[in-house]
Amino acid sequence: MLRWLKSTMAHLLGDKKDKVLKLPVINKLNHLANKKIDGDRQKLLKENAHQILKEFEEVNNQLGHKIWIEAGTLLGYVREGAILAHDIDMDFAMLNPKDASELDRIIEFLAERNFVLNRKLVYKGDVKEISFSYNGLNVDIILFERVNEKVISTTMIWYGMNALNKPVDIEAFYYELPMEELEQVSFMDATTYVPTNPVDYLKGYYGEDYLIPNTNYDWRQNPIYVPVDTAGATVELI
Repeated sequence: MLRWLKSTMAHLLGDKKDKVLKLPVINKLNHLANKKIDGDRQKLLKENAHQILKEFEEVNNQLGHKIWIEAGTLLGYVREGAILAHDIDMDFAMLNPKDASELDRIIEFLAERNFVLNRKLVYKGDVKEISFSYNGLNVDIILFERVNEKVISTTMIWYGMNALNKPVDIEAFYYELPMEELEQVSFMDATTYVPTNPVDYLKGYYGEDYLIPNTNYDWRQNPIYVPVDTAGATVELI
């Protein structure tokens, strides 16, 4: 409910949102709402992270894929050997299968393990991200393409929600990351994959100071994200 109220108010306020949020009373209420929402998500993450990693281990083993831990989840592995204390979801990634049915097989496999598909982000007909709910926790799989032997790329789709829970203000951003190979590692007593160059990979996401905790990270300040035409961006909520 708090998340719905926040997204609804943000949409209704439009370009006045930033001014309203600066009002002392509104700022305090917004801070309390964020704290409550994030606290609930962090608790869910702590309770479910190990089992989610084990389920993805089975996806890789039984379906023959190499789905790796991504973004904040990878950052936790490199920085602390654990899920980051302030993280609120789990991130995975894979190379987009050439056969579209392979993605359907992954979705079906995860559905049998209580992962509920709730979103597909599509750009120009290609799926760029799929999202699941697992015991109330958000789990994302980002799909990348090979640019060459050393670089992968994808298009991120960003959007807001209106009072009717419909996507609005859709934006699209192309970005590339350096990645040559993947290697198998143990993380929280589960077997998973990580890029063989995790330092350069994470610097792409978080900059040179990726090892320094920053709870106020703003991805919009990162030049890695290049705005592209939004005409081909689609948000499919399931």
